Amino acid sequence: GVIETAYYPTESTFNDIFPPSLSNEKEATAISRKVFKRLKASGQLKAFQEAFQKYLDLGYMRILSKKEMEEWEKKNLCINYCSIHGVPKDVSDPTKQAMRVVLNSSLRRKCLLRGKLTTSSLNAVLPVGKSDITSLVDILLQWSTKEYSLIYDLVKAYNNIIAGGDEESQKMLHLRRFIWYQGEEGNEREITATCTTVWYGDLCASSILEEVKTKVSEDLEQRGKIEASKTTLNLYIDDTAKSFDTKKE
Repeated sequence: GVIETAYYPTESTFNDIFPPSLSNEKEATAISRKVFKRLKASGQLKAFQEAFQKYLDLGYMRILSKKEMEEWEKKNLCINYCSIHGVPKDVSDPTKQAMRVVLNSSLRRKCLLRGKLTTSSLNAVLPVGKSDITSLVDILLQWSTKEYSLIYDLVKAYNNIIAGGDEESQKMLHLRRFIWYQGEEGNEREITATCTTVWYGDLCASSILEEVKTKVSEDLEQRGKIEASKTTLNLYIDDTAKSFDTKKE
């Protein structure tokens, strides 16, 4: 299943910080054009487009319609454009995804802070939060003390935490708009898309994941699944290595 969340700024409100009147769409569009041309020149565009389409198909990203954006901005609600780029993945299997799409939430742009016009970014106004990540040393020490071990990770941990359906939560989408291109090669059209889930590059992402893990652990404990609860808390971000005395455990 998925868990819903929302983003909140460290001060003021997102509507005050990133009003539509200060939109950075043009600047973000210029960056996207450069990234697109660079990917094309390096021969990496196909891999990037396949990764982007996969994220759309999985629902981690979605295209925003012109009508939807106009209705949002008519309410004078916050908007912010990020940029995206690709990071090649070292894969030997040709069927595996060869590119990872990275969202840059640290793209600097004009905004209003404490009523004054300045330059900042979405990440700069997001709280870091309290990230109680389990010590990697503690996990490794526990793992090395018993004969049998279990190593696993939480599949798509961040992508299973989505923006809620209410207006406040939907700001997550409009604060992470980005410009990209879709269509047949050589005839791509410009689109505006967004991330629908918590994204690793967002400053508050790790703290949100830790809170989710704590909540899942508490739910498991209430259901009497004590060992499963402990295992959930024994994760290092989304990975764990846990050991046992017997295979049966």
